[in-house]
Amino acid sequence: MGAALKPEPSNDFDYSFKIIDNGWILYEEHEYYVSNRTTSAERARASCKKHGGDLAVIESEAERKFLWKYNNYYGTHSGDLYIGLTVGLDGEFGWLDQTPVTYAPWAPGEPNSGNDDETCVAMKAITGLWYDTNCGSTNKFICERHNSSVHSTVAPTMPVPVGGCADGWLFLITSASNCLVLMKKTEKIGLMHEPLVKNKEETWLL
Repeated sequence: MGAALKPEPSNDFDYSFKIIDNGWILYEEHEYYVSNRTTSAERARASCKKHGGDLAVIESEAERKFLWKYNNYYGTHSGDLYIGLTVGLDGEFGWLDQTPVTYAPWAPGEPNSGNDDETCVAMKAITGLWYDTNCGSTNKFICERHNSSVHSTVAPTMPVPVGGCADGWLFLITSASNCLVLMKKTEKIGLMHEPLVKNKEETWLL
């Protein structure tokens, strides 16, 4: 579990790094991309892998502080960030690429496995510490790739949703090819007609 730490300023940035691609930076032999857009953990990882990387594996205090302060100094500052750590329902955690976990700066009270559905991990923008969260939550994210990776000439973009459905919607394979969203009991279920046509007004059935 995380322990209370003495607050540290997040806006003092004294690190040397190199800009190598559109949005990618090189620091200590690793390349990173710190997103300013938010999405689910699955789409964040797909975006990283599309450009030769994966969600970041953070193995030291120095690496964590660099990424945390870089985000606060050069990024949008607000918004937590997905990293490549996952938490099992048994409380065990590990990196997506199977790297051994030797460093894990959890925020106080974390991981807490809230509602038994918090299996992804994000870094708090305010403190740089980690917490478990639902993988469907929308957060920014940090990609990482090694120098040997093939360089991309563009920044990671969100993969095209299945069926062209908007974020948070599911593609329902029927004769009408609809997008489906599940809402709370007090809300009605909406269906967005397909095919989706760019700049075409969406039609809702309530």
